[in-house]
Amino acid sequence: MRLILLSLLIFSTAELLGQSQTVEPYKFPKNGIDLDIDVDFLTTSERFYKVANSNDQYETWKNDTEYAGSFRYRISFVVSEIYYNLLVEKIELPNEEGEAKKAIERNFYTGFDLAENVLEYGRLTNLSFKQWTDFRTFELIESDELLEVEILTNGQLKVTKK
Repeated sequence: MRLILLSLLIFSTAELLGQSQTVEPYKFPKNGIDLDIDVDFLTTSERFYKVANSNDQYETWKNDTEYAGSFRYRISFVVSEIYYNLLVEKIELPNEEGEAKKAIERNFYTGFDLAENVLEYGRLTNLSFKQWTDFRTFELIESDELLEVEILTNGQLKVTKK
């Protein structure tokens, strides 16, 4: 009996490991964002030059000031009661000094959508930021579970449990 229970536990846990899902955003209107939100954490990625269309080009050009037009991603943890959600913004930086920067894209993702298929309990309640791994991929920790999140070009997020 113990062997059967142990086997069931291992197989159900193995299903969750390494699983990933793509999450659709809730887009904010272009005229602004509701300021009545509780932002718990904020971080910004490295600058990415628009002319680079791959990570290799980005690595080659990231220190070169010849390419002025660039953008970076900014993520915020938005708290609603005890649950975490993510706000991902694409910030345009038209010059090297960072003047006239503006959010050209804002996407909101609920913690329930982010955790639905990758975490056993399906929500984000104990979220912390670990690190940016490149200009559009970052790692989060949710109750000792490591999640890798990649910002896709169509506004979607790919969430993978590591």
